[in-house]
Amino acid sequence: IGAAYTLALLAIPRLRILLGGGSSGLVLVFQVMATFVMGFGIAVQCWQIPGLVGATFGHNKGLYAAYTDGVAYGLSSGVWRIIGDAVQEGNPQGG
Repeated sequence: IGAAYTLALLAIPRLRILLGGGSSGLVLVFQVMATFVMGFGIAVQCWQIPGLVGATFGHNKGLYAAYTDGVAYGLSSGVWRIIGDAVQEGNPQGG
């Protein structure tokens, strides 16, 4: 979630100017680092945790996977709504 907020904050034009303007490579470096952190966070949640916990469900692994997906979609929709509102209100004129 922190990496998603970092990407959202880096999209705000005033912050980009503060970090060195539009031509600065510093913003690009932060964006790449946040993207890798997001990828790692998603990989652990999507591949490692369900595999470990799902092994305890025996023949009901499909039921566990469906339940996990439903809970994840429900939680992530709320998080992305908050992030979207934060980015949308960052600069009302756009640009």
